[in-house]
Amino acid sequence: KQWYQRRVAITAGIVEGKPLGEVKSYFIRTEYQSRGAAHFHCFFWIKNAPVIGNSTDEEVATFIQQHITCRLPSETDENTLWQCIERYNHHNCGAYCLRTFKSKVPGKPNFRPKSQAACRFGFPRPKSKAFVLHDVLACVIARKTNKLKKRLYDLARAEEERRINDYNGVLSFLWKGNMDIQFLSENSYSIANYITKYITKKKKVPTATLR
Repeated sequence: KQWYQRRVAITAGIVEGKPLGEVKSYFIRTEYQSRGAAHFHCFFWIKNAPVIGNSTDEEVATFIQQHITCRLPSETDENTLWQCIERYNHHNCGAYCLRTFKSKVPGKPNFRPKSQAACRFGFPRPKSKAFVLHDVLACVIARKTNKLKKRLYDLARAEEERRINDYNGVLSFLWKGNMDIQFLSENSYSIANYITKYITKKKKVPTATLR
């Protein structure tokens, strides 16, 4: 009950407080892990948000960096937020996320591929001095052909921030839990299909509930 009340409160904060901008509509799905731990996935449609393919790269980059960050807060000046990020948004790889794949070398069909382990969430994220917006088509192809996800953009990220999951400062401060926030707004069938399939997918009912 307390968790549900927090979810309702933070949703109201997003809609009324506008930390992501003016919300036109939203969708929230609550899911439960095998151990019974609850978490939720949500989509927020923001008024006047840029659309990749229609807006300029500068407009897209500005919007994303205005609302999403991977910055490691100061332990002394922002201690409460620092504790939230270190405790909830610092990713440590384990059996849950590590996947084994075989590397291939283009043009060398006889090359014996070597098995490598990599995080399916892309950690550690690439270090970058500046924001990088990737080509949409290349990302769509990667989603279809690779087992590992290719992100649409990379935030500016220092070495000590490579394992910090993207977050919104206001929401992390209020929620005090793990957050993986992403900008999804590309002029493609792929993203529309992804959102539609996720919203309309059938909920799984635990076997114990049916007995």
